[in-house]
Amino acid sequence: MVVCLLLLVVVGVGEDFCLPFMILELLIGYQISFYFLYQYYKIKEEKIGLNKILLAFSLLIGLGVSGIVIRNYNSYYINDVLLNNFFLYITHIIIAVAVSSFLLIISSKSFQKIINIHVTRAVSIYTIVISILIFVVQIKSIQFIFIIISIILGYFYLIFFHLELINRSKGKIRKRIILIFIGEVLLISNILIGSEEIVVLISLQHMPFITLISNFVTLFALTTILLCVYKFPIFLEFNWDKNLIKLFIVNTQNFEIIYTFNFTEEIERKENTTKKPSEIIESDYFFSRGIIGIKDIISGITNKKEEGIEKIRRGELLILLKNGDAPLSFVLYCLTVKKEMNSINYFLKTIKNEFQELYKNIILSFEDLQGLENKIFSSFDNHIKNIIS
Repeated sequence: MVVCLLLLVVVGVGEDFCLPFMILELLIGYQISFYFLYQYYKIKEEKIGLNKILLAFSLLIGLGVSGIVIRNYNSYYINDVLLNNFFLYITHIIIAVAVSSFLLIISSKSFQKIINIHVTRAVSIYTIVISILIFVVQIKSIQFIFIIISIILGYFYLIFFHLELINRSKGKIRKRIILIFIGEVLLISNILIGSEEIVVLISLQHMPFITLISNFVTLFALTTILLCVYKFPIFLEFNWDKNLIKLFIVNTQNFEIIYTFNFTEEIERKENTTKKPSEIIESDYFFSRGIIGIKDIISGITNKKEEGIEKIRRGELLILLKNGDAPLSFVLYCLTVKKEMNSINYFLKTIKNEFQELYKNIILSFEDLQGLENKIFSSFDNHIKNIIS
């Protein structure tokens, strides 16, 4: 990037030089936008509300990049005054829709633990109203005031939301959100600084050079975001993992527990805390009698199999159940939890899919795995830890 800037100082800022950058910006921006959109619809049926943030990212980045490219193209290639003004209005509309869409999405109830959704809705409505007034009022000085107000409302509220989101996130997804935040700040700042209303305050003759810098900043911002989107983690509900107690994977043909994982112990290990026995014995109460306890639960499930039971409640304890897919339908996945959450249901499905993928051939090859469970399935601990990290 530095070499390119030095080259421009010598050669000059030309129209032909900037066009490839605009095309590249569109390709990268739309790639990010469509990937976020794909990730959102991929797990939409799981009804995990916070994943609406993927839709918000998709619209903000896709529309934001479109606005930047149209504005830069207009600056270099459109000489007709009327046409130039028309494309300026189009740019304002696209960017206003991008920010308003983001604000409207994060004003849903799913985000009420992060921000005040009533304030967010008010900000989004004010932003929309101000954006409309910009096109209705034709007096330049008043338009400029409206633009400054919309910048303060939209831009700084977006920053506030991202900081709150980062503060409440953890693990891998927190690192990804931080990088996306950096990229979006650069992208939105670029939209603001490169806007013609701001440039006029400096000097209109600097517009081509500022447009050029805008291209480089946009590419850097998009590249930063692009590094985060591949295999973007599912945005599960806050503290969902704190409700996990213990996982049992059972062979229903012989009532053998072939794998267990104690989430309570794992959380204690991470936090260096030890919970009182009364807080952890309930999870083992129904399974402490070994095969007898498993038989009781499985027989209850088998008798009502046609009803599609997926959970059993025992006092304050909830046991979520998921049968394996054929030919491993005899494998039952039992997850004891404190309360049911959509994120936990998704987690159990993920556990089932990964376990089947890893051990399908082994389970089908061995009629009797008794005594070999620890040796064969102990490596699955790392997969679970990776999911909950």
